[in-house]
Amino acid sequence: MKRLTLLTFLLLLLIINHIFYNLFPEEKGLLYYFIGFSFVFQILVPLFKIIQKRSDLFDPFILFLFLFQFFYFVHPIQIILNGPTVWITKNIFDVKIAVKMFHYINVALIAFYLGYFSLKGEAKRKNNFEEFSLNRNEIITGKFISIIFVIIGFFAFFLIIKDNFVFYISHLELRALSIRGHGILVFLAHLTPVGIFGYFYFSMSREKKLKPGLMLLTSLFLLLYLFEGSRGRVFITTLALLLFYNYKIRNIKIKNILAFSLITFLLFWMFAGFRASGNFDDMNKERSRPLINEMITKMFYSTEHFVITISEPPEKKLYGKSYLEPVFVWMPGIFWEKKPVAGIGTIYTNHYFPGKKAGGVSFGPGIIGGPLMNFGPAGIVLELFLLGLLLKFIYIRFLKREKNRYLSEMFYFLSLPVIVFISVSRTITTSFTMLLFFLIPLVLLFLSCKIFLFIIQKRTQIQEISDKNGI
Repeated sequence: MKRLTLLTFLLLLLIINHIFYNLFPEEKGLLYYFIGFSFVFQILVPLFKIIQKRSDLFDPFILFLFLFQFFYFVHPIQIILNGPTVWITKNIFDVKIAVKMFHYINVALIAFYLGYFSLKGEAKRKNNFEEFSLNRNEIITGKFISIIFVIIGFFAFFLIIKDNFVFYISHLELRALSIRGHGILVFLAHLTPVGIFGYFYFSMSREKKLKPGLMLLTSLFLLLYLFEGSRGRVFITTLALLLFYNYKIRNIKIKNILAFSLITFLLFWMFAGFRASGNFDDMNKERSRPLINEMITKMFYSTEHFVITISEPPEKKLYGKSYLEPVFVWMPGIFWEKKPVAGIGTIYTNHYFPGKKAGGVSFGPGIIGGPLMNFGPAGIVLELFLLGLLLKFIYIRFLKREKNRYLSEMFYFLSLPVIVFISVSRTITTSFTMLLFFLIPLVLLFLSCKIFLFIIQKRTQIQEISDKNGI
């Protein structure tokens, strides 16, 4: 009954806000109301959920809104207060656009709430530390296969950068660009984060304590990818390890989460500035303010491109064309040179910045702008509703499975950061594309472990029969 009342209340809010927007689209008072509404649903509600007893700090609802507020509350407020940015100029941003921006943000928020709270239930296997135990053969096999994955991934990463190493050193700001023709190597490079996570999982299944050597190697891996420009890969791997530690080893306290969040933001900020300036010497007091603005723009660019989308909407909607991205991205270009352009980033860039794509750069309109370009406001409601539904589903399903437990748990710990981080920072369809880069290696890790365990079991049985027969 309570859930039904909540859902009805949210639907009424969605309707009331839409009526207000149609009646007063250029009123500053409505802008203040929308900002206050967004503050309540992005910050106060998750904060209230956090301070409740026995609250799960890593609930997907909290994780999603924690990231969402940086992209769609903090940065939009900064745009309003500071004025024009690298992408948003004076001639496209005014009170009307600001009202429209927060209206769509609030529509996305309510749709996400509706989707998440439509499903009943909570994760029933939270923090069951005593149940986390694997046998000796599973641990040895898992660690061995994980090490192989790490080695293969690092080798693929080296092959990607070796031909362009001098160029990378000379053009640090371009490090995040993908290299055409290296699709299989990019996939193999994702074996490393999966291998690192797998080694953590199997190593700590019994001892339940962090080893200095393991922490050092993991830190070196994260710094390497951060230096190369792969902030997403670093964040996803780190969050997966935190989820694993919180659910399977020991509860992480909120003060530790806040400290980690601060350190993470400072590191991302520092390396974004490093890539923006080319070296640390330029990060001085004289350049601090413009450099900070440039770094923030690089970190939250999808928010600004979302603003461009609503200020200059395309004449024709895509009607789901961009949702084919996860299908076409896995089609090798060598077999299909003229495969259709399906990625929302490429479609958006070709439309708004056609000259940029020629240089290998593409942007995206973000988690709200993407569905807006496909189906208009209805697309925002549908896509964010389904996202909330999906996050709640995997939360209540994959943490309580008994069959193939470690596969389901590893799936949850890796997929949740990918879906949340990539969806918020880019688009939902991109998150599913990226998800395959992590889940396929995870399935390969699981199958490899099963095959090795089967071989070991058969050899053991043969040896026992031989010993019994005196052979």
